[in-house]
Amino acid sequence: VMGHTGCGAIKASIARETEHQTAPTENLERLVGRVRPAYEKVMGDSPLLARDPAALEAEVTRRNVLHSVSRIYELSS
Repeated sequence: VMGHTGCGAIKASIARETEHQTAPTENLERLVGRVRPAYEKVMGDSPLLARDPAALEAEVTRRNVLHSVSRIYELSS
């Protein structure tokens, strides 16, 4: 579950969406893809967070943890 403070995958995912950057490695690109649902959910619910990078990163991190835990739960049933 990616959700630690300063997570590079979270930062790369946000940069990919906001700055149209690609991840520097294939492995990081896969991780970034796993974060995308959390980013999309945040931007759908709270688009004004894009104005505050720190708040956006914190909320994408939080949503990614929730999404990841939900997926783990679903896949373990």
